[in-house]
Amino acid sequence: YPQTEAVARMSVSWLDSGSNPVGDDFVFDILPFNVLITGEWTQYTQSISAPAAASQARVFFGWDGGGTVPGAQSFFVDDVSLDGLGEPPSASWIVDASGDWNVGGNWATGEAPNGSGATAAFLGAISSNHTVYTNTAVTVGTLRFNNTNTYVLAGAGTLTMQAPSGNAVIDVQAGTQKINLPLILASSTNATIASGATLVIADPLTLAGGATLNTSGGGTLQIISTVSSSGGSIVANGGVVDAQMNLNGVALVGNNAQID
Repeated sequence: YPQTEAVARMSVSWLDSGSNPVGDDFVFDILPFNVLITGEWTQYTQSISAPAAASQARVFFGWDGGGTVPGAQSFFVDDVSLDGLGEPPSASWIVDASGDWNVGGNWATGEAPNGSGATAAFLGAISSNHTVYTNTAVTVGTLRFNNTNTYVLAGAGTLTMQAPSGNAVIDVQAGTQKINLPLILASSTNATIASGATLVIADPLTLAGGATLNTSGGGTLQIISTVSSSGGSIVANGGVVDAQMNLNGVALVGNNAQID
């Protein structure tokens, strides 16, 4: 490798939840004249900081420059570890299209979120209204929306909100977002809907095991399907709750909120 005058390069580029570049790339070059030993492994470690808006890290290993020299010249990379402090990146939808929830390539982490405490974030990836569908049951602890366009969660499956401890979270920061799957609250759930935003629950809502749905924020929660419960309730702490007479006797408690 040193005889080629090539530079072995490692770089890390940062992307936000919509796969847009953010911050400056980190570049580390291994120069030929610094490679004094060949034919064995050499470990390199670099410390880098992600910019605040980053939710994805894209790592590259390869060559820059170099020429042809006689004999075999090889450069191998093995046993790469990328880790650090803080929370791991959450699963954010990254395609500007409708698609299957259960396809890992549709998410920033490469793995579809599904499990108690998992986070599913639907942020800036879409530029028009799109549907994310699942034909099987999925479970998350946090559901986050932030887009002026509409994400519709639909399909033949179900969506369960469940936190391993404490309350599950539904956070709607912008737009009109729609859950068109049967929604089961296996844990009490805090739904925060920002002013000007709307969350539409369009399939049956089940408050399981006495779970409570707590709403807050200045936005609107619109329930256009039936609600069932075994002792749970909906507590409106802010904004507008429009249940359209679908509560089936489930308690709706207003506290600094408008209830239609």
